[in-house]
Amino acid sequence: MGGLFYSLVIHMRLSLGKFPQSIGNDGFSAALKTHGSWTYDYCSVLTGLSLITVPIDLLVSFGIRRWRRFVLYPLLHGLAIVASWGLMLLAPPPFLNWWFD
Repeated sequence: MGGLFYSLVIHMRLSLGKFPQSIGNDGFSAALKTHGSWTYDYCSVLTGLSLITVPIDLLVSFGIRRWRRFVLYPLLHGLAIVASWGLMLLAPPPFLNWWFD
């Protein structure tokens, strides 16, 4: 997720020469629009599914004695999602303004 996000940051900077000052995709090439759409969809779906599945996986892993040895996997996945979002916040502020709008 972080790699796809930062590849979009680099692609946008190289393609436009700067980060957008307004909301939307005006002036974007077809490749940049597609890259932005894929990145947004991937980040949204991965985060949304993780918010649902990680707590369920943790509860099931803690609830079934034989599966307690697997509790580390959903925990690491959840930490990786949080770390990815934390690293995404280090992107340049003009890009983040466009991304979150």
